[in-house]
Amino acid sequence: NRELIGWLAACAVLACVLLWPVRYPTLTVATQPHAEVPLRITSDSPLEQQLPGDQANLAGFAFWPVSGQSPVPLRLTVSDGGGVLHEQTERIIDMETSREGARVFLFNRQRSRQASESLTVTLRVAVGDELEIKRAQQSMVPDGVPMAFAQQHFASGPLWPTVLKLTTAHKTEGEDVWHHWRRGGDVAAGENPYLCVPQGSCVDGKIPIHFPLFYWLSAATRSIGLDGFGEWLGLWRPVFLGSYVAIGLLLAWPFIRRRWLAAGVAVLLFWLLNRWSLYVIRVSHIDFLALLPLVASVVAWPKRQRLALVLFGISLALKQVAIFLVPVYLALVWQRGGTQRIRRLLLAILLIGLVPALTVLPFAADLDAFIEAVFFSATRSSQADFGAPSVDGILGLTGGATRALMVGLMLLTAWSSWRKGLSLAAAGLLIFAIFITFNAVIFNQYFIWLLPFIPLAIADYVRAERV
Repeated sequence: NRELIGWLAACAVLACVLLWPVRYPTLTVATQPHAEVPLRITSDSPLEQQLPGDQANLAGFAFWPVSGQSPVPLRLTVSDGGGVLHEQTERIIDMETSREGARVFLFNRQRSRQASESLTVTLRVAVGDELEIKRAQQSMVPDGVPMAFAQQHFASGPLWPTVLKLTTAHKTEGEDVWHHWRRGGDVAAGENPYLCVPQGSCVDGKIPIHFPLFYWLSAATRSIGLDGFGEWLGLWRPVFLGSYVAIGLLLAWPFIRRRWLAAGVAVLLFWLLNRWSLYVIRVSHIDFLALLPLVASVVAWPKRQRLALVLFGISLALKQVAIFLVPVYLALVWQRGGTQRIRRLLLAILLIGLVPALTVLPFAADLDAFIEAVFFSATRSSQADFGAPSVDGILGLTGGATRALMVGLMLLTAWSSWRKGLSLAAAGLLIFAIFITFNAVIFNQYFIWLLPFIPLAIADYVRAERV
């Protein structure tokens, strides 16, 4: 009974957090960039605004008064053909300390209505009061919507679905995923996507630096009729999201299996809602798809090492960010000892390299182009999404010297796995921490390669302490 209560409580906490109701802006029409004649509201002339009929989930409304006025109480009414939906009197507030000077109304309840009905928003002041509000910047007003004044609309929805909805609304043309789609078209047409490097013809200067498994998958989906980018992404985005959720479940499993339910829920929420995961969802990079077999490999390693090695190879074939873990895997295989040590090591190399080699084999005739493209990552100049330069950036180093310190620290980590039995999860945590803090090139999506190893290493440590 206690265990059942624990499971129910854990599920309830998870559901409460993921489905917690939140409000979010759905439309913002900014104020005029230059001073204009404001709109005046008096008791005799309230201000009315017609809203489109698709505002069924209107949960709040805001506008911007002209600064320097004395605050006055306002009454806002939202109505449709069937009657009043919201009626709220805003308390007198300091205009300068409210939401960037805005007057904000957030609605607690809403009468159900048909989405096709139009809405009328009315702003009123008390007898003897008046208020001037800022006009709208007309270049930002949606077509067909008569908006005279600057305003912001809010909707409501459950936390996690709303976050996913807002992040996936980002346009991805020109992002890395768009180039994956285009290279899939090259492969489907029988062309080698890596030849653009020696020819100097890579679109937008984007060099195909990854192993080609996803190019083959992209080509396959384009060959079955999903040739346009939008419909192609319509298939792959759910796959990316499914990988993202599956990773969270894999990370929570070591804790749930030991009945550490609170820790399992915390780990799952940590993965689903952290900013780096949400960034990758926003730009639809393929990192989740490549990270999933890596996490599965680490989870499977203690009991099913051959499967773990194949999964690791699949991760490399999709996106070889985890290539720095190769020495760690081999060190752990060697560390098992025994008379079959050499045989095990050679088998491990074969299992890791099998899938990457098979995906590269069709491009063997132009192997130089593939090598030049893939090794570009090892020689590219310092570049980051942040203002924190790496050691090589401060010293102005170029070429292979930019990675010398990073590679040295990673080899020390692999040596610790070989000589001291450092676990795969702990070594992975160190490897990716070194990668993020010392690599000359660092982008936002790199952080999600570090995050899974935090709970995995903690689970390993606690398990070892209890043995």
